[in-house]
Amino acid sequence: MNDSLDILSSRLDMKQRRLSQLQQTLLINTKNMKTSSTYEDDTIRELLEIRKLKAEIAELEVCVRIMETMC
Repeated sequence: MNDSLDILSSRLDMKQRRLSQLQQTLLINTKNMKTSSTYEDDTIRELLEIRKLKAEIAELEVCVRIMETMC
């Protein structure tokens, strides 16, 4: 059971780091708004990935909490 909790916690940490990286990238790209034909598409793609990661993080947090109560 602890191995599963460790795996879930590790995945959660990885996704939280990725989310932080994406948010930083989006912030930098927004500050450096250059006229680009792909700026809007890139921004939308980053925002969609951020939304997806947030949903996955929320799901993993629930799983970790459940696993912690079972241990």
